[in-house]
Amino acid sequence: NWRRTKEFKDEASAIAWVESKCSVGEHFHVDVSVQGTGAGKSADKSGTYYIAKDGSFTLNVEGYANLKAAYDNGTDISTTISDGEGTYTIAKVTEDHTIAIVF
Repeated sequence: NWRRTKEFKDEASAIAWVESKCSVGEHFHVDVSVQGTGAGKSADKSGTYYIAKDGSFTLNVEGYANLKAAYDNGTDISTTISDGEGTYTIAKVTEDHTIAIVF
């Protein structure tokens, strides 16, 4: 099949993906997985996002006081989210990230 279809979470992810396939700039992916969501417990992003090198990525977590666990590439970030009042930011993305949020 010569056609390729891919869905993106946002416009920036689509642009970054196309540029990465055309070898225009360096891009990384941020995979966000959220488990145990419910009333007052959610994150504003889920799925894969493509970010240009040195770009930023921010995740907002509603109900962060109820977090059971939160990890970025295996590093516990639950305190960072709580201290940031529900916000986790990667100021400069320089590698792929896998983020897991568990309520």
